Amino acid sequence: MASQPPMGLVGRTGNLIHYRVGDKFFTRAAPRKFKQTKATKRRASEFGHASGLASNIRTLLVSVIPEPADKKMQGRLVATVFQWLSGLSAYASETTPGELGDFSFDETSKPVGQRWRVAFKIKNSVPGQLRIEIPAFIPTESIVAPSSTVSVLCKIAVGVCDREFGTQLGNFSTQITIDYNGKQREKQIIPINLPTPKSSLVVMGVSLEYTLMKEGKIKGNRNKAYMPAGIVDAILI
Repeated sequence: MASQPPMGLVGRTGNLIHYRVGDKFFTRAAPRKFKQTKATKRRASEFGHASGLASNIRTLLVSVIPEPADKKMQGRLVATVFQWLSGLSAYASETTPGELGDFSFDETSKPVGQRWRVAFKIKNSVPGQLRIEIPAFIPTESIVAPSSTVSVLCKIAVGVCDREFGTQLGNFSTQITIDYNGKQREKQIIPINLPTPKSSLVVMGVSLEYTLMKEGKIKGNRNKAYMPAGIVDAILI
């Protein structure tokens, strides 16, 4: 902003605006106008769609998200959803949506899949009937846990969104307590009744909470490195 001598100009000349405040005259550059291209408008629309879809995913999986209001996590999720939408094929069907199927809600811990090394899967057998498949495993061999762990609480949430419109179609949540020992747990199938029309995005989130035995007392784990939470599987119907 530049000042003018007394009896200065008021108005516009070229890309400069001359104006008066009290008994002083000033000059500033006129604001520039930017014309959006079709490509930038489309990209802005896609980003808005990704933001809305990510918001609904957070709402549907809130029971397994340690800090749902974490802005950094929200931004990472939007970026991941946007990346998936940008590369989505029109012919994709029942395909894991890229990195969305391995998204961590908390960067301070290792992903759930590295702490609990079992291949969680969400299946869509027939419309409206989903199922969670947890293969057989031995807890002390498949779950990485802190010393003195006596049990692990596994929280599971499944959410369904309409991929095209981003709307919520339904969700489901449950939890399993696993004794941390060397005994094999048999394969488990959890049936779920949720609507799964064409173009449905199904996401499954998991969080782990450890219970420890210290000094003869049962205590919850406070080490965030052992509090994994994230999306472990996702399919597009």
